[in-house]
Amino acid sequence: MTVDEARGHIGHGVIYQPPGGGIDSAEEGTITSVGGRWVFVRYGRSRTSAATDPAALTLLAAPLG
Repeated sequence: MTVDEARGHIGHGVIYQPPGGGIDSAEEGTITSVGGRWVFVRYGRSRTSAATDPAALTLLAAPLG
């Protein structure tokens, strides 16, 4: 994903896959905001968002309805 794609999907779910990480290292989160280079994602039950490289994110399918 790119920063521009992320800007259009604030509030949507994503999967974070770190470079070189296996399937066990994937994490699900929600895009909370987007900066100039980073996408800020809240993972799990965290109260804060983490700056994340957009290239390591895959957008989840939007819910139906």
